Amino acid sequence: MHEGWRNVALGEVLDLDIEIVKVASEAKYSLAGVYSFGRGLFEREPLLGVKTRYNVLHRLRPGQLVMSKLKAWEGALAVVPSRFDGFVVSPEFPTFCTSDDLDPSYLSLLCSQDWLWQLLQGQSRGMGGRRERVYPKRFLEVRVPLPPLSEQRRITDFARAIDTMLTAARAEADAAKVLRSAILRTAETLADGLVPLRDYLLKAKAGGTPDRGDPSNFGGDIPWLKSSEVGQDQIKATDEAISERGLLSSSAWLMPPGSIVIAMYGQGATAGSVGFTATTLGGC
Repeated sequence: MHEGWRNVALGEVLDLDIEIVKVASEAKYSLAGVYSFGRGLFEREPLLGVKTRYNVLHRLRPGQLVMSKLKAWEGALAVVPSRFDGFVVSPEFPTFCTSDDLDPSYLSLLCSQDWLWQLLQGQSRGMGGRRERVYPKRFLEVRVPLPPLSEQRRITDFARAIDTMLTAARAEADAAKVLRSAILRTAETLADGLVPLRDYLLKAKAGGTPDRGDPSNFGGDIPWLKSSEVGQDQIKATDEAISERGLLSSSAWLMPPGSIVIAMYGQGATAGSVGFTATTLGGC
C-alpha cells in the first residue's frame, strides 16, 4: 500500500447520522430515491403524508452518505448533493456523516466502484430478492483504502477530469453520427449524379468456406472471417483461423487491409452488414 494510505473499516470514518421526520398526514414531502450501480440520487414524485404507511421518514443533508438497505449490494448508495438538501427517504435508507479524515468527493468515488458493491453483497442478510438487506452495522464493518486527504482530493480531481473528457468524447461521437446521417441523406438527393460502384472497385469477389469435414483446413494462422463477424467498422480479429490448405482447397481468398466487406448470407441482422478490414483476412 502507498505511503500514508490506510485500510480502514467504514465505521472508522463514518457515523450513523439519521434525522427523523415524523410523518404528518396533511404534509407533502420532497422524496428522493437512490439509483443502483453508483449512479447517484434521483427525485421522485412528492409524497403525501396520508399516502404512506411509514410513521417516520429520514431527512437528507448535503455530504451525508445515504444507502439502500435493500439494494446496497448492487450499488444503491450515494453521497447527497446540495440540491437534495431537505429531501426525505424511507426508513429503508439509513444515512451517515463523514469524519474529518474522509473527503465526501472521495467517498462518492468509492460508491461508484463495483468492488465495493461486491463486498456489500457479502454483508447482505436474508434470502432471495427483496429479503436481502445490508444493515448499518454490517455496512460499517466493510474495509476500504483511505489515502491522506490531499491524495483523496487529487484522485477525485483526476477522476472528474476523466469524466469530463469522456462526456466530451461521447458528445463528439454523437455529433459525428448526426453528420454521417446528414451526408448519406445528401447523397441520396444527388442520385442522378451518382456513378456505379464498380467504376471504383479494383476487385469484387465472393468467398467460400473450406470443407469443415477435413480438420486440416482449420486451425492455421490465416484469420477466417464469417458473415456473423462482418458488422464492425474496423475488422481486426476473427474467432477462427484457417490453414494454407484450407485457403487453397476452397474459394476463400485473402482480403487486403481496407477492403469493404458485405455479408451476403446470414439470419436476422447479419445479412447486409458492412465492415472494413484493418488487416489481411481470409473471407467466407
